[in-house]
Amino acid sequence: MTRKKGIFLSALLTILFTALIVVGANSKNMSKKTEVLVAKRTLNFGSAITEKDYEKIKIPEELAKGMVSNPEELKGKTLILPVGKGHYIYKDSLRNGAPLRPGFSEVFIEVDLAKSALALPGEYVDLVPIDNSYENLQKEAICKAVRVLHAVDSRGWDIDPLMTDEGAGKGLKAGDKKFPVTVGIEIPESLVTAVVPYADKKIQLVKGRQPEVQ
Repeated sequence: MTRKKGIFLSALLTILFTALIVVGANSKNMSKKTEVLVAKRTLNFGSAITEKDYEKIKIPEELAKGMVSNPEELKGKTLILPVGKGHYIYKDSLRNGAPLRPGFSEVFIEVDLAKSALALPGEYVDLVPIDNSYENLQKEAICKAVRVLHAVDSRGWDIDPLMTDEGAGKGLKAGDKKFPVTVGIEIPESLVTAVVPYADKKIQLVKGRQPEVQ
């Protein structure tokens, strides 16, 4: 065997050996399985996920990044987007907060800084109708102690104070310069038609107390 052929053969064997090591390592990593949650049925936006809504399956560990693997991660959270049947449930599809209650609807109200009361998800507000010049302030609120479900900033992003697990109001820090421009309010279905005509910046939000009976 000539010297050139020997060098070539040695290089070829080195490459082959390295490839076998890489393939073996990848195969070993791919063989590690972990449990993740998959939707058993289509799950709607704003709903809480219960035990009957998901099943556990095992997939390669390196493919499970960002997916929910522990049912404890679902507690106290609702979906910010729908999840189709058979789809994986991802952590970033969840937000803190209770789901919409039966017999209630969510109405989105346009606000500005003054009208928003800096209301954030989980807080309760009274809805007082006004005109845009702040004149003719009515004495009675359209409805009282209604729950804020969403607060959306000027970029269209949800302001979620509860992600700190410290309660409502902790999501706005002094340096954030964020405030709601649209607020989603949970109101009884019977009051929807009374609220909607005022939804275009014609409602003053006034922070109220959580009602004793929900």
